[in-house]
Amino acid sequence: MTPKQKHNLQIIVRFTAFWTLFGSLYGIVEYGILGDSNIYPSTNNVYGGKSQIVYVVFGAALLGIIVGCMEVFIFKNLFVKKPFAFKVFFKSAFYSFLIFLFLVVLGAVFTSHRLNKPIIDAAVIQSQMRFVSNFAFTSIFIYIGFAFFLSFFIFEMSKSMGIMVVYNFIMGKYHKPSIEERVFMFMDMKSSTTIAEQLGHVKYYELLNKYYADMSDAILNTQGEIYQYVGDEIIISWPKSVGIKNNNCLNCFFEIKDNINLKSNEYFNAFSLVPQFKAGLHCGPVTTGEIGQLKKEIVFTGDVLNTTSRIQMLCNEYNAQLLISQQLLDLLKPNDTYNVQTIGEIQLRGRDRKINISKVTK
Repeated sequence: MTPKQKHNLQIIVRFTAFWTLFGSLYGIVEYGILGDSNIYPSTNNVYGGKSQIVYVVFGAALLGIIVGCMEVFIFKNLFVKKPFAFKVFFKSAFYSFLIFLFLVVLGAVFTSHRLNKPIIDAAVIQSQMRFVSNFAFTSIFIYIGFAFFLSFFIFEMSKSMGIMVVYNFIMGKYHKPSIEERVFMFMDMKSSTTIAEQLGHVKYYELLNKYYADMSDAILNTQGEIYQYVGDEIIISWPKSVGIKNNNCLNCFFEIKDNINLKSNEYFNAFSLVPQFKAGLHCGPVTTGEIGQLKKEIVFTGDVLNTTSRIQMLCNEYNAQLLISQQLLDLLKPNDTYNVQTIGEIQLRGRDRKINISKVTK
């Protein structure tokens, strides 16, 4: 299974887990209120007691799988350019309508099973009509609508901030600063100032939006994490073990390059240019922790970030698209796919010690 497939599976699993939890809570609360009663007092419909919890949990889990699959395979790119609020409210309303149909059908199947009669039997239909027209159904519908809203709010927030950022905030992983080894890649668009002047602010924003979107698959496939967007620069990071595994950090750069080149006609037709970029790679220890009071953010601090930035700035000087520190190169196992050209010891601006760097091509 590729990292991208794992990512899609994780989305489906998260929706399934969320709805299984909500279904379980609803089933338990309902049983706590009705106990061993055989009917719903408000509708006189049949109530199944403990067995009802199984039906509710199974139905909720199935719903989570369906919603997760629809988000991955149908709605993934459909609302990319829509505002956050629109996506949350529209999806909540859309799925709430679907759940209305789902509840009616599921209720009919359950009632048919309990009454041991066909689903089109008059007694089953009347039971469903009583259920739908009763406030009990309205209250369930409100509960489910809220669950949809909450699930999509969390889902869209995780996409905006990054799922690992949201997870780390919730789990409090970086509530106290910690030191970890990470790999960083600073990637910068070439001639961005000139391009911005040629295209204008709005068109340049559209270029950046597409440019970053077209990097997504490569970053996913190499298990990278987007740390920051800084104008036309993107900072990608990996835990050290992940970044060096299978040359992930190297593969990421060249996979991005291949993806942009494959879409060169799209860029030229839309912007009359194909973006070119350069990058620097380095690794080392960083201090990671939450910072800020009015707005919290997980930040990395350490010399490795400054060094990586300085390495990237040397790309033009050495006519290189990708420069890498010897410290990181020693941890990698570049195969015949890559050509490594040693540049030697370089004095970086703002550093006392020199650093060995190499130029990497494919």
